[in-house]
Amino acid sequence: MFMPPYGMTYGSFCKCLTHDAYWNEVGPLLKAWYDYNYEVINGVIKITDHDGKIVDSLDLHLKIQEDEDRQYAIYQAHMKIAR
Repeated sequence: MFMPPYGMTYGSFCKCLTHDAYWNEVGPLLKAWYDYNYEVINGVIKITDHDGKIVDSLDLHLKIQEDEDRQYAIYQAHMKIAR
C-alpha cells in the first residue's frame, strides 16, 4: 500500500480521535477546516457537521488524506503528542 510522506493510517487517525491527549490538537483543526463540532463522550470524540449530523470517521480520514496541507497538519498534531 502506498503511503504519502505525511500520510496517516486510518488506525493512527482513530487514535487521534480516541485518546484525550490528541483532542486539543485535532479538534480545533477540524473546526477550522470544516466547521465541524466535536465533543468527548465516554472517552470517544463525537464529530458533527454544522447541521448536527454525525461525521463518519473513515470519510473524514479519506478527505484529510486527499489534501496535502491538511494531511501534513494532522500528521504533525499526531507526532507532537506521540513523541
